[in-house]
Amino acid sequence: MTIVIHPTDISTEFLIPIYGNIPKEELTVVKGGVSKNELIALIKKHDTVLCLGHGSPFGLFSIGQFNGLSYMEYIVDKEMTPLLKDKKVVTIFCYAKKFVTSVDLHGLYTSDMFCSEVAECNLMGLGYDITQEMVDQSNYVFGVTLGKFIHLSPEEIHNSMLTSAYAELAKTNVVAAYNMERLCYVP
Repeated sequence: MTIVIHPTDISTEFLIPIYGNIPKEELTVVKGGVSKNELIALIKKHDTVLCLGHGSPFGLFSIGQFNGLSYMEYIVDKEMTPLLKDKKVVTIFCYAKKFVTSVDLHGLYTSDMFCSEVAECNLMGLGYDITQEMVDQSNYVFGVTLGKFIHLSPEEIHNSMLTSAYAELAKTNVVAAYNMERLCYVP
């Protein structure tokens, strides 16, 4: 059983294809509307956890979608570490790798800084000639591609992504190239 923690936010809807092929009877999608304690209880009932959206080195932002938490508070943070240690985990949010390594999580597929908006590309120094079309192409191909491999183990996901359509796009799209360099398996 898979739980997806993906706070509602129009800017991260491109991540939906990551879990779009998981059979509905095996999937719980949590976009908000529950407390942190209720989410903890849900995580305990699942063997796979996908954490998707916006974040920082301290965890996944709640984006104001979870009961009792403001926009910049964390719905997934170091408090969740014991729950995640024995599960298949995929974390796709900015600086997720810094988060998972700081809390000593291993055996997962993750991103480090991930540029999904033109402003982020500019902040990361990709150049001011980055267009919305380039970002949209990177986002779309990333979501669809990862969705094809999400049923695999984290290490297999990583190896598959290295030779995927997204890896091909990275040869011609600087946004995809930047992101591709920051996707990894944490053994």
